[in-house]
Amino acid sequence: MSKKKKAEIQQGIDIRLDSQDHSLIDRAVRKIAELTAAAGGVLVGPIPLHTRKIKLEDQTIRKHRRKIVITNPNPKLLAVLGSMEVPNGVNIVLKLENEPEEEN
Repeated sequence: MSKKKKAEIQQGIDIRLDSQDHSLIDRAVRKIAELTAAAGGVLVGPIPLHTRKIKLEDQTIRKHRRKIVITNPNPKLLAVLGSMEVPNGVNIVLKLENEPEEEN
C-alpha cells in the first residue's frame, strides 16, 4: 500500500462504544451511521470487539464493545457528532486521528 493511501486511511475519527446492554450499543451505532450518511461521511464498521467480563463478588458483568472509524470527516459531521445524544448506559469515546504530514 502506498504512503498516500495509508495517510488517507489514518485520517479520521475513531469512535469506541461500550455498554452492558448490546441492544443499546446497537441503537447508538445505528444513530451514528445515520448521522454520518446524512452529513456525507464515510463509515467503516461497526467492528465488534471482544466482550469484557468483569467479575464482582457473586456476579459477572459483560461489557459489549464496538469500534467505528469515520474517514475524511468534514466540519459539518464533527459538529453533528459533537452534539449527538447517546442512550443512557452507553459510553462513547471520540478520538480525532492526526492529520497526515505532507511530504516535501
